[in-house]
Amino acid sequence: MTSPQTQSDGSSKRWIAGILFAVLICIFAALLLSHWRSHTIVVSTIDYVVVSLCSQSGWSPNLVRGIVILVTIPFFWAVAKYTHWMLWLHNVRPSLKLYRNPYGIVIVSYVGIFFITMYFASRDALASKWCSDTPEGIRTFDAAGTDPVYGIALKPCTFDQIVTLRRGKAVIADPQKINIADVRQYAFFDPITGTPRVWYHKVSDGSYAFYDKPGRYPGTGENLLPIDERAIQDAARLQEATQARLRQSAAKAAGEPFVDDSAVSAGTGNQVAVLVFPKNGQEPIKGADQSLTAALSEKGFAPVLTFFKPAFVSSGRAQRLFSGDWNAVQDLGISGKPKYIVLGESAESSESSSQFEGLITSHITINVRCVNTATHGDCGSQQIVENGAGYSKDASVQNSLEKAHSQFVSFADTVRR
Repeated sequence: MTSPQTQSDGSSKRWIAGILFAVLICIFAALLLSHWRSHTIVVSTIDYVVVSLCSQSGWSPNLVRGIVILVTIPFFWAVAKYTHWMLWLHNVRPSLKLYRNPYGIVIVSYVGIFFITMYFASRDALASKWCSDTPEGIRTFDAAGTDPVYGIALKPCTFDQIVTLRRGKAVIADPQKINIADVRQYAFFDPITGTPRVWYHKVSDGSYAFYDKPGRYPGTGENLLPIDERAIQDAARLQEATQARLRQSAAKAAGEPFVDDSAVSAGTGNQVAVLVFPKNGQEPIKGADQSLTAALSEKGFAPVLTFFKPAFVSSGRAQRLFSGDWNAVQDLGISGKPKYIVLGESAESSESSSQFEGLITSHITINVRCVNTATHGDCGSQQIVENGAGYSKDASVQNSLEKAHSQFVSFADTVRR
């Protein structure tokens, strides 16, 4: 039979064993907690530094994390030494004790280096800064408050303020104007992504101003718009109309020495510009152009003798056009104005009569050709040949023209309208 003393000793041993086991469990838990806290503090500290630097500088998180891990090796070593490898930052508090311990000095130094690094990394982080508009320009600050010089309440920097500050540092270039020679042929969109490569502003006169990047139109401060198909088609129509006016102006300027536009009216279907010029440098036949215009008038045309200037003949353009070379007048801008041109190439010879003293006989030949300025084609042609006599050369020529009147009328009658 077991004595009470023996039972008491067995119970005491079990209590001691239980207490020892509990102590071991606590030690293990403490070590595990210390390890877990150590790991958590290292990871969270590195994450905080990486996020802070990347958010203010725009640097690559991978690059920053790699640098931070390497650079903070002495820092975490000092923290471990300072806290005796237990519970980590439990004893790390702002106090003079940190400055009496070499490991504490390392810790403090790293904290100071972190904030200095944050200052330089955030110098261009204008989106997180505070601004004030002052007589000196825009001033920036790292925290909310009041401008210490002007007493202006600070506000978060706006987009326009940021653009102004960046432009002042030559970081942002203003949109550059693009001169597009042919709107219909220009590549307005990226061939791969299809995104616009051009921005525009429609000016008050209806024209378009094109730029190479987004921004504001210098004349009004309005936002430039990305190009779209509607704007392209509208700009193309305007450009073509402008180019047509320029061509007309250039043609008019080119034609001033040769033709008189004011002598005719566009859209008048019965107007005919008449010109009779001598062949191969001969003398012109006096009255030939009047005889031709008289016949045309009888047939309902409105002949104009003052459209062509003498330079049109002397430059050889009349002969070239008569020969069928429309390029002779292509640059003069006379298509459709007037609708018809009638040219006559004349030749004349005269001889004295052997039977009648003083009597002169004239032989005239006028090759007449009609040209349609709208179609650049022929609208009729005829050779007029006649003889006449008189006691002077002028009289004999006049007699020849009078006798040739029926031939002029015949030509006018055959003109295809």
